[in-house]
Amino acid sequence: VRKFQAAEHFNTLPEFVGRKHNRPKLETLDQDDISRPATSVLKRAMKVREERLRELKDRLEREEQLRLAESEMRLRHALKEKGDKKKVGRDRLGLAIYKWKAERKNAAEQAGAGHSRLWNVYDSVLGTAKYVDLTHTIEPAMPIWRGFGNITFSPAVNRLTGKPFTYADNLFVANAYQLTTDQMGTQLDAPVHFNPYFAAADEIPATFALRKLVVID
Repeated sequence: VRKFQAAEHFNTLPEFVGRKHNRPKLETLDQDDISRPATSVLKRAMKVREERLRELKDRLEREEQLRLAESEMRLRHALKEKGDKKKVGRDRLGLAIYKWKAERKNAAEQAGAGHSRLWNVYDSVLGTAKYVDLTHTIEPAMPIWRGFGNITFSPAVNRLTGKPFTYADNLFVANAYQLTTDQMGTQLDAPVHFNPYFAAADEIPATFALRKLVVID
């Protein structure tokens, strides 16, 4: 191991050893047809790189804005809680920092405070609510835009045997899905779907998806 020479093993220059991709061999480097890319190609590559960097910068700024909005929502919710509180400063995002006066509670109250509030919500709202499933069932004949094409379902195939999984041979069965797009069924269509500078689905807090519903009959 001590005598191992990576450059010699990969037949390349020492400067290229650390690369995972585009690691040319010595005979390739010795060829006369290897030349510097044309100026127009370099300019186009630099332009694309600058556009990607601007997009990344805008996404990071958007992420920070969403994080700030979520923090404000949490603060507003916390301010609705009972108890004496005092403003003691601001955090790095500029949000006010409050400190609540400590209140002595017994162990039973501390352990059951949050738990009881959740059960109260369930008993008063969730437990007696009527649930209506408005989602589309994922199936081959489901509605989908013709520009994408239909999706297909089939039995999953064992790569080792080339045959579908069966109860008799494998003690289980499985399905295989070929999806032509993710734009199907009931989904969250993120703003980035329409503009590359808008928020992606993973940049939207889950709280943004919770909204009041009005049913017009």
